[in-house]
Amino acid sequence: MVREVAEGNFTLLLGHLIGVDHAGHSYSAGHLEIERKLNDTEAVIKDIISFMDSNTTLIVFGDHGMTDDGNHGGGTANELRTVFFVYSKRPLLGHELLYDRALTDQMKQLDLASTISTILGLTLPFQNLGVPLAGLIPTESLT
Repeated sequence: MVREVAEGNFTLLLGHLIGVDHAGHSYSAGHLEIERKLNDTEAVIKDIISFMDSNTTLIVFGDHGMTDDGNHGGGTANELRTVFFVYSKRPLLGHELLYDRALTDQMKQLDLASTISTILGLTLPFQNLGVPLAGLIPTESLT
C-alpha cells in the first residue's frame, strides 16, 4: 500500500488493516497483543504519511468499537463508537490552523458513510441516518 501512495496513481485507495480487530476478538481490550497490533498499524500509517503529497487525504477508521472482552454487536457506547483519524497537508474545515497535522477523534458509526461520502464529493447514501462531521472535511472537498 505504501508503494501505491508513493506512486500517487490513484483517486481512491482502500486498505484493510485487520490486525487490531483480530487481536481484539482473539484476546481482549487490555491484552498486550492489542498494543502490539496498534504499534504495527501506527508504523504502517506513518509510512503512508511519509509518502503522501499535498493532494492526498488519509482517513483511518475502525468499522466498529468493542467491549472490554473483545465483542461487539450490542448497543453500548464502546460498541457504537469508533476511532476516526484524518491526516491532510491541507487545512481541514473548522481546523484551518492544522496544517500538515492529524486530527483524531471518536465518532458514531452512523456518521462514517456520510462523512466519507462528503469528503469524496458523493451524494449521501439513501436512507442514511448519520451526519457528515464538518470538522473532518478537507476544505477543498466542498468546492
